[in-house]
Amino acid sequence: DAPKCSHVGKSTDMSEWLSGQGCDSTLFTGKWIQNHYRWIVWKLAAMERRFPEQLGGRYLTYRHVLSQMKGRYEKELRSAKRPAVRKLLNRDVSAGMPMILCVSQILRFKSKLPKGGDQRVGKNSVEEVRLELTDGWYAVSAI
Repeated sequence: DAPKCSHVGKSTDMSEWLSGQGCDSTLFTGKWIQNHYRWIVWKLAAMERRFPEQLGGRYLTYRHVLSQMKGRYEKELRSAKRPAVRKLLNRDVSAGMPMILCVSQILRFKSKLPKGGDQRVGKNSVEEVRLELTDGWYAVSAI
């Protein structure tokens, strides 16, 4: 069952719930919970938006988030089956390894050019775009 608490979704509540489900609390951290909470909610919300008539208001639930969290614990931490981006970040696979990633965020910002800027067009800053890519479990930045 879902925990009864005043702040549903706090990482400490999820940590207690996972421990109560028999999960070894030495295998996960608050950051691990926060990361996966982000991606689980992102995925469930995307599914509700994609299939509003079938899933709208019924898929992104706290119970489903907890179930997904426990599933990720079992797969990644207990069974040691790490997702593609985690393997890449740990340098256990080559950056050239084929993988399918999703653009999860497009970040736009202005950067100052070196002294004098671009004299040809009278600019002293340039807009840069960075992407955040995800495998649904972890994210990586891209240019």
